[in-house]
Amino acid sequence: MKVNDSNNASAAGAAAPAGIQPPSSGPKPAAGASSPLDQVQLSSLSSHLGALQTDSEQRSANVDQIAAMVSSGSYSVDSNAVSAAMVAHAGG
Repeated sequence: MKVNDSNNASAAGAAAPAGIQPPSSGPKPAAGASSPLDQVQLSSLSSHLGALQTDSEQRSANVDQIAAMVSSGSYSVDSNAVSAAMVAHAGG
């Protein structure tokens, strides 16, 4: 990738764009260390994801069972039930 800097903003002494602070020349933290400004905020979505994870063993067992049925050729789909569910979901 080639970058053309028509403003020559990368020249020594050039000011950083408004709102962007250049990196400090101070000591860098050790690998894996966090600076005092690092923050993590978890939303309520994290609790929902945790709830889904508890169901994952049952879901995994169901998926394994269906996969075995597909592999053996014994899996069949009730087309009437599928079409009825599609119509119901579409609001019809």
